[in-house]
Amino acid sequence: GLEAGADDYLPRPFSKREFLARVKALARRNTTYAATTLALGNLSLDCNSHEISGDSESIRLSSKEYQLAELFLQHPHFIFSTEHLLQKIWGQETVRSVDVVWTHIGFLRKKLKKLQVNVEIRTVRGVGYYMEEDCV
Repeated sequence: GLEAGADDYLPRPFSKREFLARVKALARRNTTYAATTLALGNLSLDCNSHEISGDSESIRLSSKEYQLAELFLQHPHFIFSTEHLLQKIWGQETVRSVDVVWTHIGFLRKKLKKLQVNVEIRTVRGVGYYMEEDCV
């Protein structure tokens, strides 16, 4: 159970007293913490205001741009396929084409360029997109 990703594991049979003690211990843990800022290079994303900022300026993102930026910043250098982004951001029940992903990637790239940050969304032809810090 623990190797599969569980925080705790209680094999059967177990006593009611041990079960309740473990539940109380889990309830005491602070599970509400989440990073409010994600960063890569000189780019930062404020998860509360949905703004990206560089060294001197900030720009508010649309909902989809924010979701893309958050995903890329949480997993820098990880290549996401267009289909994965379509499912993850727009949902499985959507009938949208991959063009919507390309469009929003373009919007986000323009905002990154406007901020003059040292971070780019790169394309791997036939594979997908990833975000990385420029090494120049």
